[in-house]
Amino acid sequence: MSDTNEPLGPREQRLVTEISALPDVPAREDFRARLRAQFVAGEIPETSSEAPAADGDGKVIPFAVRVAFPLALAAVLAGLFVVLNRGPAWHALDPTSVARLRVGDQVYAASDPALPDVLRGGVHVQVEGEEPFDLASAGTLVMQITPGTGLLLPDPPARWWNRSSTCTIEDGEVRIVTGPRFAGARLHVDSPVAMVDVTGTTLAVICTPTSTCVCVFEGEVAIMERRDLEQVYHVPGGMRRTMHETEETYTGPILDMESQKLGMLRDAMLPKLIDE
Repeated sequence: MSDTNEPLGPREQRLVTEISALPDVPAREDFRARLRAQFVAGEIPETSSEAPAADGDGKVIPFAVRVAFPLALAAVLAGLFVVLNRGPAWHALDPTSVARLRVGDQVYAASDPALPDVLRGGVHVQVEGEEPFDLASAGTLVMQITPGTGLLLPDPPARWWNRSSTCTIEDGEVRIVTGPRFAGARLHVDSPVAMVDVTGTTLAVICTPTSTCVCVFEGEVAIMERRDLEQVYHVPGGMRRTMHETEETYTGPILDMESQKLGMLRDAMLPKLIDE
């Protein structure tokens, strides 16, 4: 062991000098007063009066809770956005109509309050009786389904994103009028021989199992034939395109009768779509 009287080396001497040069910081007056009062009263504690916190006590939030809460909040917000993004549900445009619609195995009148609950995207619907059935998604779209026509109902176009939906028809006729909320959306109409891309127009799609005729009253429609999916045809207002599985495709003016029906439908339905 070293002798305590041994002279300090240069390094030790420098440390002593630096420590001696440190300023003398006096105790705070409030601390002095509190300590003096505790000393006079004999209340200076020997140890801390607070017991150590037990494991898990206090304000420390466990890691699992810190992670789970934002994840749960994100899931709730995502679910809310999905619900709010859904387009206006399908409903009978005229509840007083005598038209009837078969949805699956059940037939509903236009006035049936249970009808909107079963009109979901992908269900098979077919018009019964002699009157066409008008289905609407508020402000967005009207589909007039003619008697005897069966189709797979599309989802109503969503509000903000994922705004494409598909309608499949194999036999019959459906007339379509798009409303102001349809802007930016797409409706795909699939038939046995063609694929029709609707972006905003008034049109009719007339199908048999081996042919499809697309009549465009106004706007423009893009069409692909299933036998040649690499070619896209654009059909303008006032024209129709007739396609067959094997026969030659024909393009020409809309027949007067169909043009009148589409014009009457547009004039009757568009104000209702704007008001909804």
